[in-house]
Amino acid sequence: MRTPTELMVFVMLAGLVGLVGLWAIARRRAGSRAPDPAARVLGALGIALLGGMVAAGPWAWVTARYGLAFWGPFAAACLLYAADWLCEPSAGPPGRGSRYTGEREGGKERPVTTHQAKPSRPKSYQVQSFDHLRRLDGISDGQIAEHLQLYAGYVKQVNQLGEQLAEMIGRGQASGKSPEFAELTRRLGFEYNGMILHEYYFSNLRPAADPEPPSGSGLAQALAASFGSVENWKTDFHAIGEMRGVGWVILFEDPATDRLTNHWITLHQDGVPAGFKPLLVMDVWEHAFMRDYKATERGKYIQAFFRNIDWQMVERRLREEAAIRPAA
Repeated sequence: MRTPTELMVFVMLAGLVGLVGLWAIARRRAGSRAPDPAARVLGALGIALLGGMVAAGPWAWVTARYGLAFWGPFAAACLLYAADWLCEPSAGPPGRGSRYTGEREGGKERPVTTHQAKPSRPKSYQVQSFDHLRRLDGISDGQIAEHLQLYAGYVKQVNQLGEQLAEMIGRGQASGKSPEFAELTRRLGFEYNGMILHEYYFSNLRPAADPEPPSGSGLAQALAASFGSVENWKTDFHAIGEMRGVGWVILFEDPATDRLTNHWITLHQDGVPAGFKPLLVMDVWEHAFMRDYKATERGKYIQAFFRNIDWQMVERRLREEAAIRPAA
């Protein structure tokens, strides 16, 4: 039978180690690192001894009769799981470091950590169909088919880059000093704009189109207000398209002033005015016309482009708050 002195020493020891264990658990739960095995052991020991202290207090007669040989292992066995549970932030009840999704597995709600959750897989873009682009005036079906294949390559690259960057972020490898991360990030801007601009481009073409926007239309009035006349706008747009280099010519609207302006975009992403709305997009990369024209005949391609503009689509983009394109 334990003496009062022995019980008092045990209570003091259990209380001291128990407080240390609880402190270790609290510190662990406040952090974001993976559970430390040492913290698990210390927490388990602290809670086990603290449980023994409680058992030795109100139920001292039970402790005195059966001895710690029974209550010590029993408390350790029962509380070891609780210690491990508390030391694992992603497995506890709703609180710091965890949240519940409402999904259930094996009859239990499945928790998901907020600071250790793996990034979700980015949405995949789909190649859009532009079956209406047949029998254009001055732009052959073969040229369009070849151009559409190139566009599909941009969509594929965007999806691959999105997945690669998501994996690097999930592995904690996002770093401005990483050449791989930097190159993939820069390439994403190039590939993504290449995909988007091609969708705008194909969407503002149609066979049997009118040579210019209808007089009195909202688009014709906006062009005249910004350039003096539709013809002045057309001359400016055509001149920009004949500039040396590879890229795009885009008619934009400034949503703050409603003013329309023509812009040269180098490659796919350099020179895009932030916040402006694209109304008419023309591709002047050589791949857009070299099946039908020589490299030195870009001017002829631009004339053909103007014979196939879907002015109704351009007018619709002008009216809408955001420019319209197929949902990739």
